[in-house]
Amino acid sequence: MKQILRSSRLVAARCLRAAIIIPALCWAVAPAFAQVINFNDGTDKNAVRMDPIQQALEATYGPPQSAFVAWSFPEGGYRLQSDVSPDPALGPSRGGSYWTNAIYTYTNFYVSVDVRPWGTNGNQAVGILGRIQDYSGGGATFAYTLSYEPGVQDFQLTSFNGGDFVVLNVQKVDLSPTNSHRLVFTGTGESLEGRIYALPDGINPVATITAKDANYSLGWCGILVFSINNAATDATYDNYVALPEPPPTLSITRSGAEVWVSWPVGLINYTLQSNSVLPAVNWTPITNGITQSGGQYSYKTTPASTAFYRLMTN
Repeated sequence: MKQILRSSRLVAARCLRAAIIIPALCWAVAPAFAQVINFNDGTDKNAVRMDPIQQALEATYGPPQSAFVAWSFPEGGYRLQSDVSPDPALGPSRGGSYWTNAIYTYTNFYVSVDVRPWGTNGNQAVGILGRIQDYSGGGATFAYTLSYEPGVQDFQLTSFNGGDFVVLNVQKVDLSPTNSHRLVFTGTGESLEGRIYALPDGINPVATITAKDANYSLGWCGILVFSINNAATDATYDNYVALPEPPPTLSITRSGAEVWVSWPVGLINYTLQSNSVLPAVNWTPITNGITQSGGQYSYKTTPASTAFYRLMTN
């Protein structure tokens, strides 16, 4: 069951809660440029499913070999469970999914996903894959990852290089196992950044981590879970969003009864839209009363009741 207001997500729009009269400001992106999967329909939209241990065994002994990863969709989520590895040489228990549509082969990328409470499953890492390379089997993964390991409280950026990995940066972060969290992973050239949020606050990150690396310049994006000590893993994700760049955001300022809604001038192909309720179907474009000053477009309003705003690409 989706909690649109609680998770501050409006389908393809993320809502920024602000003020009293205008409780939410939203951004939105056109479907042609956004990969948005909420798993409500019980599918993962033709994801490439990663079962490295099964694939490694099939590469050595031939197919078929037993699966070590299971995918399911409990209550509109996306659950990944992996069994204990039968041989240390095959690496720890792990699994994942990524999407290969050509539109989503990213140089620069922005990926966001929610992680539901992991409870007592602390001996695992939950995370995002960035710029994953061709995964044709054999159990080897080549990609960047942003992950959180609850058992040791490690929030880290890592480069997976087949059979080994390099930790690019790591930070200790204490998170509640009974709370949902949001991971956000961005890559711009060699610059990588990860953020983690304690929901329902999707605005202020609990922690931010950065690194630079030139190993992978292009690739797909997805999600993963892996074991720290070869225990079985069990993680449930929700609200996966992937973009070629960070989404634009609206800002709000208030002076008395007047409210100013602003956004960067560089966003020339966006239209401001409004609605009085959420969830909303029919949004009203705003084309009059918009001014430009100091690198910002601004719209001044004196709302008499609740109003919601978003940016939508033309």
